[in-house]
Amino acid sequence: MRPVPQNSESLHRVWVDVPEENEKREGPVEAPRSYTPLVETLRLYAGWLLVWYFIVYALGAIQLTRHLPVRSLVVESLFSSSLIADCSCGFFLFLLCSSLHRRMGGGILLAMCLFLAGVVFLLLFAFNT
Repeated sequence: MRPVPQNSESLHRVWVDVPEENEKREGPVEAPRSYTPLVETLRLYAGWLLVWYFIVYALGAIQLTRHLPVRSLVVESLFSSSLIADCSCGFFLFLLCSSLHRRMGGGILLAMCLFLAGVVFLLLFAFNT
């Protein structure tokens, strides 16, 4: 078995493919990878939370209307919580406004108008529940 050299240059060449100076790359140049935009990540998380809230509402409605053999205090408390209702409305409005922003072409002015409309609807919902 051959011993592995310990200098940093040889270790660097093992882990990173360093092209030679005289080596030409053929084919299209790859664009640098970028991360997913923040709004898309927030939309993903908001969608999953909205699905979780829908499951809580479905289980709470079944528990409220039918006599199930098992009674869950967690589902009952989450179903009747006004904080959960406000959060689910806020997530729904975020998904709605971000979809409208994307469909209408985007822009800062439209984003601010949709943000203000979403805040107004959320406050109206929170004050009336």
